[in-house]
Amino acid sequence: MWPDDYIEWSRKIETRRIETHIRWQYRGYPLFAVDDWDIGGWVARHGRTSAFARATALRDIPRFFDNRQHFNRWLLMVGYSESLRFLFRHPTVESLLAGVSAGEARLLRHLYTDQLPSTHLAVVLGVAPNRIDAQAEAAYQAFCLALSQPGPNNWGALPGGEPFPHYPIV
Repeated sequence: MWPDDYIEWSRKIETRRIETHIRWQYRGYPLFAVDDWDIGGWVARHGRTSAFARATALRDIPRFFDNRQHFNRWLLMVGYSESLRFLFRHPTVESLLAGVSAGEARLLRHLYTDQLPSTHLAVVLGVAPNRIDAQAEAAYQAFCLALSQPGPNNWGALPGGEPFPHYPIV
């Protein structure tokens, strides 16, 4: 039972499985298919490492996980969520923010990195709470538009979709 079984559970899940799951979440986004940069692998490794760090920090909470399967499912989903936090830390992805305004870039960094509820993000950025969701979506759409413009940063998009994963909605 958690937390006594943490070490055993951690050893039994293959780290590659977590990274594969995270990379699978980014499938189809052309930006993540460029092998030269290995953005998907980079964020997957960081997401996995961060998920394990969060699990370690939870060891002082008895019965947080019911069993190993619960723990494994949690690692997969939290690994992906954590990988989103690292997207704009990758130099290639960060450089793509040049296609949007400074305010939109700041908002996007906060959306992905902080993953705060809208009301909290509004306080952080000094924006009216009733306007933050619209501003967030506008910044995301501006970034997607910048990525789809002709030129070296045109990454295309998923069929019928966006060229970049949507920010986490909390």
